[in-house]
Amino acid sequence: LKDSFGVVERARVVKTETELGYMRKAAEFTEAGVKAAITALSPGRVDRDVAAEAVAAMYRAGSDSVPLGPIVCGGYRGGVPYSSFAGYTLKQGDNIFIELTGSVRRYTAPLMRTFVLGKPDQEVEDAARATSRAVDAIMATARDGVSAKEVANAALGELSAALSGKLFHNIIAYPVGIAY
Repeated sequence: LKDSFGVVERARVVKTETELGYMRKAAEFTEAGVKAAITALSPGRVDRDVAAEAVAAMYRAGSDSVPLGPIVCGGYRGGVPYSSFAGYTLKQGDNIFIELTGSVRRYTAPLMRTFVLGKPDQEVEDAARATSRAVDAIMATARDGVSAKEVANAALGELSAALSGKLFHNIIAYPVGIAY
């Protein structure tokens, strides 16, 4: 017997053109789901109905079975990572967090988005600006030869002021590609 730790991880680092094609197609299915979720968002709708619309749209578009989710969290649960719908009725002013992924041959392309029903308050506006700056920092930093830690630190540097006094999971990214 031989320790096989790292074999899968090494194989996941570099994607072939075929794998990238699967991920691009999965992204198209993800986009169909997000568009359906946006259309379903309104006060009085139940979070699980939004989830159902999103998943139905992804499957109608051609997605294979998805490995996780969808995640749809509204109201007081709108900022709780890795939770999901629980029969919550959406209200005007709610934040709604959505994470979806389409799937092709077990390859995924997840997308997270946060929406507000109505006009966002100042705290949400500030968080949105900080998040946009963090994404810009990631895009400016991520390239061959730069460690994931450096990329994460660039993002956290942009988020630090907005996170002051708040609980944050410090997850900046996770590996995507093949799932299950």
